[in-house]
Amino acid sequence: MEKASKALRSTSVSGERVAHCAAPSCSWARQKHGGVQMSHVANRKSNHSVRWIERHINDRYVMKAQQENYRSRAAYKLMQMDDRFCFLKRHQVVVDLGCYPGGWSQVALERTYCDGSSRGVVLGVDKVRMDPLLHHTFIQGDVSHKEILDRCFNVLGDRRADVVLSDMAPKLIGVKQDDHLASAETALFACDFVEQLGGWFIVKLFYGGQGDNLKVYLKTRFERVRSVKPRASRNESREMYFICEKFIGHRHDTPTDTPTDRAFLVSCVVFM
Repeated sequence: MEKASKALRSTSVSGERVAHCAAPSCSWARQKHGGVQMSHVANRKSNHSVRWIERHINDRYVMKAQQENYRSRAAYKLMQMDDRFCFLKRHQVVVDLGCYPGGWSQVALERTYCDGSSRGVVLGVDKVRMDPLLHHTFIQGDVSHKEILDRCFNVLGDRRADVVLSDMAPKLIGVKQDDHLASAETALFACDFVEQLGGWFIVKLFYGGQGDNLKVYLKTRFERVRSVKPRASRNESREMYFICEKFIGHRHDTPTDTPTDRAFLVSCVVFM
């Protein structure tokens, strides 16, 4: 399994992104029944590519994001979660891990009323350079590297985060179990940030056997942990989110048989 473990450790912090699709009048697409049907793609051997592109450009959240100038359809996932749990408030400090291309950061800027004149801060981190947003601070780097956390502290000064968002996803290889374990490892990297910065924690995970263990682990750090799949998530997607309310550190009243050390997850990620 050495090959699999190497693949699991190769993670990417890029979130879901919206492709800037050409208009239906272009040479490789045509209008049909109110949607766009692809008539040509570069890879003629792959019907999957055609189906994915057709589904993507006809997706109502993709079209809505383009109409309302959001950088990704994922912006609506964050809106729906915040509408339900109300974790984004005026003048907060929000750290957005895996912020590229910027959809979640756009929502955070709007809902915290961060306009440069208040104490509100929206700080994004990603390995992929993101186009600038007004009143947004961006740090390029890998969240698994300690120096990135140090740079976040330099930006925030004596303040700590009110909310830490993580829509990070690993580099998927198409094997459900391996992709799940890689997403659990990515979530643990985000957990390291929260343990230093505090606040609410919204983190993505792909469904799998370690989901319950991760939830139990989070319950030892937060007042309350709930799981949700936003309506904007595609039905076939295996993603879900944990909504972790108010970081409190290690709870001393935790039962002795409860796994409170992240090693129980790390061992699964590295050796399975």
